[in-house]
Amino acid sequence: MRTTNTQRPGGLFFRVAYCTKKASTNFRMAPSKVIATVSDFCRRLSTATMSSTYNRVGVIQGGIHSATSPRLKEAARGVGKRFADERVLQIADLGSSQGLNSMQPCGDAIAAIRERHQKPASFMIYHEDLPTNDFNQLMSTLQSSASYTSPDKNPTGGVYSCAIGKSFYERLFPDSYLHFCMSYITLHWLSNHSPLPGISFNTIEYGADESVRRAWKEQARKDLTNFLSLRAAELVSGAGLLGVMVSAKQDSTTVNPFPSGPRGEKSAISRALEKMVKERKMTYQEACGVQVPYYFRTRDEVAEVLSSPRVRNAFRTEALEEYVISLGEGKDLLSDVDGAAELFWGIHENAVRAPLGDRSLEDQDDLVQELKTVFRLILREDYTSGRMSSWPSIDFILLSLVRN
Repeated sequence: MRTTNTQRPGGLFFRVAYCTKKASTNFRMAPSKVIATVSDFCRRLSTATMSSTYNRVGVIQGGIHSATSPRLKEAARGVGKRFADERVLQIADLGSSQGLNSMQPCGDAIAAIRERHQKPASFMIYHEDLPTNDFNQLMSTLQSSASYTSPDKNPTGGVYSCAIGKSFYERLFPDSYLHFCMSYITLHWLSNHSPLPGISFNTIEYGADESVRRAWKEQARKDLTNFLSLRAAELVSGAGLLGVMVSAKQDSTTVNPFPSGPRGEKSAISRALEKMVKERKMTYQEACGVQVPYYFRTRDEVAEVLSSPRVRNAFRTEALEEYVISLGEGKDLLSDVDGAAELFWGIHENAVRAPLGDRSLEDQDDLVQELKTVFRLILREDYTSGRMSSWPSIDFILLSLVRN
């Protein structure tokens, strides 16, 4: 296996691991190409007016969509070729959140399928997320100029969309119904988790309880197996599935320091919580309640699931690849660290607020705002002191499958 590292102007860094021979698990590994930078992606979406926190900071994650776009289009073209006579193509976007980061992938998938489809076809797109999702914002996104349904992006029409408020760890569709399924940057979230003792937001940070870490790892294995088994029932033979999840580096001695923290120390958020407790601005019980149930799998852990009889009998693996996306321009460290901090809060703020339910909304807002400031200052100190081993970045794994 080899690894290529690429840097392009605008701050998109990525690493793709690949090998020149088929592995024993029949994974086809090949290098990908960058089609746009994070900045390019943000500019394409700048015409949309989005007010929610996740949509605002979520464009940073658009870098992974740009980097993985060749794989998405390849998978979608295969669907278009295999279902050339279908009049209606059913496509699922699982874990759509408030929608901004779903618009470009859905549009790319539709366009790629049309390239290989022999007859005019209609498309039904299903956007799924938990019932607690901000579906009002999702609907606004679908009606905005950024949407794949907008006249300038879909002048020929024939594209329809709707939303589903359920967990993707449940059945969502009838048997043999979908032709293509996508899940971007969501599969690392766990369906349930064992609580961590003390102030510790996740098992990725230094000092996390080892027995709980093992329990989360096992839950992650079960969840990915269950997710793929559920989708196997819903996908027609020949349908495609493309998933992208936040991942961990294969070598556990080189854990990505964002957001886990410098080696030998707790994460910035846990240290910020400890400071707030020490200054009596929040209770110890509230700080202990801030836990975020995701698990960053390594490539080998994903490969283990794909090689299991239950999954291997249902799918063939087209690609399994690793990427690294920088969280900034790579020029101004403090600016990029502040951007990473905003991204962190866009993803984690609800988890931080969850144990504060006994407080008034005004009190919650004041406490969270102060916690954000403390967190940002700690994160700045971590990076400017030289204790962090790399620029703020996030690792991802892509898998591309075809239903047998």
